[in-house]
Amino acid sequence: MTIKKIIISIFFITMHLSLFFADNTTDIMKDTTSDFNEKDYIAMNTEGEEITIIGILEKTQQVHTVTKEDIEKINPTDICDILEKKLNLSITKSGTTGNTAGVSIRGFGIERVAILIDGVMINSNQSGDFDLSKIDINNIEKIEVIYGGSDTKYNYSGAIGGVINIITKKNRSPGFYINAGLSTMFYYPDYYYSGYDFDNKRYSKWYDLFDTQNLFVNFGIGNDKVYWNLKSSGNRAFNNFIYKDYDSIKRRRINNQIFDTNNSTSLLLNLPVYMKLIFSGDFYYGNKNIPGPINSMTPGKEIDYFAKGSLLFDADSVGSERIDTEMIINNNFNSISWISGTNYIHNLNTLSVINRWGIILTDFLSINLGGDFTYDYLDSTNIGKKNSFNGGGYLTMEFSINKIALIIPSIKLVYYKLYPVPVPKLGFIFNIGKYFVLKNNYFRTFKLPTINQLYWPEDSFAEGNPDLKIEDGIGGDIILSFYKEKILSFESSFYVTYIHDAISWQPVSKGKWTPINVGEALYFGSDSIIKSGFSKYVNLFLSYSFLMTFVLDDDLTIESDKRMPYQPVHRLGIGAEFMWKTGNVNITGHFESERYTTTYNVTELKPYFTLDLNFSQNIKIITIFASIKNIFNSLYFLVADYPMPGGSVLIGLKIKYEKKFDQVKKQNDENDNILKNQ
Repeated sequence: MTIKKIIISIFFITMHLSLFFADNTTDIMKDTTSDFNEKDYIAMNTEGEEITIIGILEKTQQVHTVTKEDIEKINPTDICDILEKKLNLSITKSGTTGNTAGVSIRGFGIERVAILIDGVMINSNQSGDFDLSKIDINNIEKIEVIYGGSDTKYNYSGAIGGVINIITKKNRSPGFYINAGLSTMFYYPDYYYSGYDFDNKRYSKWYDLFDTQNLFVNFGIGNDKVYWNLKSSGNRAFNNFIYKDYDSIKRRRINNQIFDTNNSTSLLLNLPVYMKLIFSGDFYYGNKNIPGPINSMTPGKEIDYFAKGSLLFDADSVGSERIDTEMIINNNFNSISWISGTNYIHNLNTLSVINRWGIILTDFLSINLGGDFTYDYLDSTNIGKKNSFNGGGYLTMEFSINKIALIIPSIKLVYYKLYPVPVPKLGFIFNIGKYFVLKNNYFRTFKLPTINQLYWPEDSFAEGNPDLKIEDGIGGDIILSFYKEKILSFESSFYVTYIHDAISWQPVSKGKWTPINVGEALYFGSDSIIKSGFSKYVNLFLSYSFLMTFVLDDDLTIESDKRMPYQPVHRLGIGAEFMWKTGNVNITGHFESERYTTTYNVTELKPYFTLDLNFSQNIKIITIFASIKNIFNSLYFLVADYPMPGGSVLIGLKIKYEKKFDQVKKQNDENDNILKNQ
């Protein structure tokens, strides 16, 4: 059976399942705008107090949300902790604090996942990715993950695997607040061998007990008209830890000192007629010693700058309460300097303009339309000066059928060279009785080659490929969720994506890494999660993901069983939370099966399992917290030749104080009630 026949068969089956459930939809008790809703872990389409980036409230795709409360429970050291332990996503990371980090969704790495900050895409058009180590976890209000290609909420191109939107802005009541914290972390002490002499046995140093520190301060003040936020944080890490090399010999990681800092500010202006204007700016600086792979004797240094300035205009009513819009003008500057014998500097400036409109035409029909346009200018010591322009416009319609179903067709026209490329999507949602919701999506995937992939000049390590074709394909999924308040929540999805001309860096000629179109690739799998809700004091959850990927290049077939790089077949996440009025203790675990480093499937990364124990206790305005990360001291690799640390101990405290202007808050609440009644 050919690959196209397999895809058509799967689509045919999922469509008939959708129609079967739709025909058996009775006793509709919920409005069709309500999605599977779980407060703590997998709340979908909940906005809370965060400033909403409008667009359409994505109803048909699988959406998971992690709130600030969820984040604080696990005492994360970086955003990868959150994505791995709370969402059971697969992480790629070149070490510990401050080292390059990425994420995969449905088998697609970070180059094919759209990373957003407050609704604005920050992936580099030079490399396609974004280093997640640059994200300040103390500045996160919520993380929203949309699974699958061609999302119709933010409508960004290239989101084959999905979208991760990191929300940092929050509507606050008139008054002021201050939030500060300090933590310190060290890795398990142990013995190790220096050099190749097994008689040269050494032990961890005393100062390794003070390996890593984090300090942050957040401050805000304002009234019902103006509110100002200022946030700052810094990390200092030696990153000296014990690991096992490929011969299972214990070594000590050195030359990996890192200092970085995140600073951000925003000014919110509430304007008349339910409009707001937000000015914001972010700045990241990282000074990093990079030891390189474990077999390298020549460490280097990397200096990172990332600056982001944004202007957001949001109008909830434009001539009518049925029309709303937002306009975002955003500029990113990303600079990477690499010093190792020869200096390399890459300066990328990106200007984006985004406009989204939401229009409610009737009780059963609404439309969303808009577009995004991006201009990039790269000045690189390797590539030279390059500029690029991309973007497109979209139209999404939402049909409600007697409160039984929603049908959401969407199309985006993506600018490519001299002609637009249509990227369509069709989504369905059905309410089944009181507790079940069924979703179904069909979409096209589309991604342009990056500047590096096209134009990287030939050197001793790599070479670009100007003859690359665009990545193109189709996909679909079906999602069934169950929610019984105070009892149980469950969700399971099945998905399939077929990619033609998938791009992958491979050691093709003379050992040089070159991006090539590996032909066809097939991804299919499922994600399932079950979470208890029977007690406000105890939460239990179990998450399992299955993924099969097949490289279908040249003479390779499904029977050849060649997997895409760094994609495990099995992922398992477990968790137990025990809460009381002033604190909590929780256990989180994550397992991944073996992964391969190239499409040739020669080098294998072994399975691993990590288990964390986290504790926090509030004492008035002070919170004391502690964690043991990777309790069983698992020594493993997420990226070939870059070891991950074993067990570690984290302790710290936070101070949080907030003073509200009660009289003004009361008036605002009254105004909100009047607006809702209207």
